[in-house]
Amino acid sequence: MDSFLNLVETARSKKQDRQIKNASISHARVLVRDLLRSAIENGEDVRIVSGCLEADFYVDLCELAQKVFDSGHTISIILEDIDMARVNNGFFDLVDQNENGRIWEVNVNKLDYFYHFTLVSNCRYRLETNHEAKEAVANFNDTGLGQRLHDRFTNLLKISRRVDANTGVKATINEVAFAQA
Repeated sequence: MDSFLNLVETARSKKQDRQIKNASISHARVLVRDLLRSAIENGEDVRIVSGCLEADFYVDLCELAQKVFDSGHTISIILEDIDMARVNNGFFDLVDQNENGRIWEVNVNKLDYFYHFTLVSNCRYRLETNHEAKEAVANFNDTGLGQRLHDRFTNLLKISRRVDANTGVKATINEVAFAQA
């Protein structure tokens, strides 16, 4: 594990364009943790696409998420199952209740595929290639795939509904923009 930690730390701190493969939940935590650290260090927004934002995975990331918010940046999350994500999930609650947190729900029946990923800026990411096996690739400076993930996130927003933390009312991105105007 120490060699993996060193590999990730070096890739993050030096902003290396280096593909890092992982296939364990512990490696996934290391990568997402360092992506959040990267967001804090570089003053960037975070985007997450997940099935249900598994509470046991994200529980140790609340402090880093708060630091992202404290730096004035956003964490935007698109979920497949928002009701499952709400259950005893401190990370979900933190994002949901912060003015810089955005949580959206997507109807995956409208999609050809639904990859889980965490994206910082448009070049740092962890992209799951096999969710069940926790297999993924990560990179801390890949603008090619990073931009495609950014575009994918933007396109998912167009068919997602935002959930109001106080009322539970769901609204599309156009309805939210209209209400804020």
